Order: sequence, then structure tokens, then C-alpha cells
Amino acid sequence: MKETEQFGRKCVFKRPNAHAFCFQMVDRGNRNLAMNIDVAPNPNNRPDWAKKNTLQIDVDECAELVAFLLGHFQTIDLSYHGEHNNRSVILKKVCNEHGEQVSVSMLIGGKNAGYIYLRKGEAFSLYKLANALLSKYYSQSERDLILSIKTFFG
Repeated sequence: MKETEQFGRKCVFKRPNAHAFCFQMVDRGNRNLAMNIDVAPNPNNRPDWAKKNTLQIDVDECAELVAFLLGHFQTIDLSYHGEHNNRSVILKKVCNEHGEQVSVSMLIGGKNAGYIYLRKGEAFSLYKLANALLSKYYSQSERDLILSIKTFFG
């Protein structure tokens, strides 16, 4: 972490004895915004953040994330991250016995480092977080930002 990085709002999602995911806004200074995605083991519903794996996405990828959550894509692959360009996060819309959900998986070197299924309310929280980051970066209202994304990704 660089000394100039400041952490902002975050969403934490966890499942007992599985994984915990944390999505958090990061301000790297000079309007250089990003979002950290952390995944950690979650034994007994207590995330072990000391064993986390992290990937950081930029503003462009946050726009893709919002477009995905608005229904413009069924899957997005946020790839080529990390020191060796071998980390990725894949998000997919799935329907299962719990209804429509968003599957989130972090891969390192092609191997699954953690996954979670987000319920609609959780996916909405992630959507609002990514929207807040983009609104701050582009100095646009959420409404104008959504119109821009719908027009561009339409």
C-alpha cells in the first residue's frame, strides 16, 4: 500500500465456513480512484483478513461492473491483475434454488482462491458502492452516471 492511499466505503459479504469478500473504495491521490477486492477464508464466520488475497480494479473496470450489475452482460472477467498478471475476478449472473444471484470468484494462476454467491440485496449494495466511486471520479450525479452507462453499454 502506498502512503497516499486512503480507504473509503466498503461492502463486506461473507458465508460461514466458506469465504468473505470485501469490496472497498481506494483513493490513491490526484483523483486516482480504484476498488480493492479482497477475499479471505471465513472459518466460524470470522474472516481471517491476514490470509486475504487482493486485486485492485480501476475506474474503467468499475464502469464494466456497474454495466454488468445493470444487466448489460451475463458475465464479466476482470483479468490480468497482480504482480504476475495472474489474478482475476469473474462475476456471473446465475439462477439457482435461491433465485437470481451473482456468482463472484477470485482466481489466482487459474486456481479458485474463493467464491461467493451474492443475493440481490447484496449485489445492489455492490452496485451502489461502484456507482459512488464512479460518481466521485466523473463528478456526475448517480442519475447522470447511469444514463451514461446505459447509453454507452446499451
